[in-house]
Amino acid sequence: MKKSIIVLSMLFILVGGKAQKTELINAAIEMKGINPLRLAMSIAQKAEGVDDLKKKIIKAKEEIDICQAKQKESGSLTKAKDLGKMHYYTGLIYMSYPMFAEGDEAIKKDVEVNEEAYTKLGSESFKASLAASDYYKEEITGMMGQMRAMAINGGVQLFQDKDFVNAYLAFTSSVEAYDVLGKQDTVAMYYAGLSADNLDEYNNALKYYGMAAALKYGGDSRTHQLMVKVATRKNGGNPSEETFKIIQEGRALYPGDLNLILEEFNYYYKTGDAVKAQNSLQEAVKADPENPILHFNIGATFDEMSTAAHKEGKHEDAAQFVSKSADAYKKAIELDASYMDAYFNLGALYYNEAAELNNIANKIEDAALYEAEKAKADEMFKAAVPQLAKAHELAPEDITTLKILKNIYIQIDDTAKFTEANDKLKALGQ
Repeated sequence: MKKSIIVLSMLFILVGGKAQKTELINAAIEMKGINPLRLAMSIAQKAEGVDDLKKKIIKAKEEIDICQAKQKESGSLTKAKDLGKMHYYTGLIYMSYPMFAEGDEAIKKDVEVNEEAYTKLGSESFKASLAASDYYKEEITGMMGQMRAMAINGGVQLFQDKDFVNAYLAFTSSVEAYDVLGKQDTVAMYYAGLSADNLDEYNNALKYYGMAAALKYGGDSRTHQLMVKVATRKNGGNPSEETFKIIQEGRALYPGDLNLILEEFNYYYKTGDAVKAQNSLQEAVKADPENPILHFNIGATFDEMSTAAHKEGKHEDAAQFVSKSADAYKKAIELDASYMDAYFNLGALYYNEAAELNNIANKIEDAALYEAEKAKADEMFKAAVPQLAKAHELAPEDITTLKILKNIYIQIDDTAKFTEANDKLKALGQ
């Protein structure tokens, strides 16, 4: 009795395996001579015989689906050649079948419902075929090579025509085709990201930019810079952990890159971390020491740090920050003698510090100490004048500069200069 059961079980397995192989053969017969690339052209041109091809592909899909289901259930196909064949024809069929979606409601609905399967199964099956056997390597390599060439060339034209939706699809197809062959299409990755970027599809842009950036596309930080901009827009213009991660990944690949250092500075500055922002600027200066804007930003950051220190009652720390801020503004002026903003900020720095020293003096009860502190404030007011006067010379109609000058002239009892500043403000409608 036991012997009979064993024999019957073996027969069942053998019959099942043959049936599965039969369905694979049937699918192969239906797909004979069908090339997805030529099929796409035939459908586009509405060539004669397309309806017959559709019937064959529908039949082939029915057969291969049964074959795949049985393989998952029993795994009866074990030979490398048979597995390679099953995956190869699965790829052909699943790449071809969705092409008929526009002209067939049943296929369209099927494709929409199972979009992920149709998006991935074609290329994944070709990869599985190559992994199982080299038997279809030549066919797959030739097909993917042609597909990549068509996709990348078509994508470029679509991108130039500003059809970013279809350009994105073309470039991602190019990436996919090369991926089947174990290659990395960095050009298509970058332009897929750029197409998605133009569509404000932030996640897709970051995905493909990220793929290209990880492979050092272009050999510089350009792609990381684009990713920072996308991540910032995605977060409504605000800094985010995602943005910071991108910056740090870029900094690890390009440690001395000025653009990424400045992105790091912007991140820290926006998040209110003045100390780390300052450290980033110091690195930036090492990379580009003759850049007046960098020195200006160093001055502005120390300027803010001095204001914060005063608010906390740390007046000695504030004085040190003022000194460092002034040095940085002066360096910016040294590098660019027409840098109006640097003159203005330096004058405003002295003016604000003088006002703070006045506030401190007014809280001192001891007359001698009061006078000493008041003298410091007056000296600071006087130090602001030539800087703001130069700023006014470079920008004669800047109202803010004139207003500050007017206030200083009151503080230092310079009636003539006060009147002059006041007349200029009146002439400007103030």
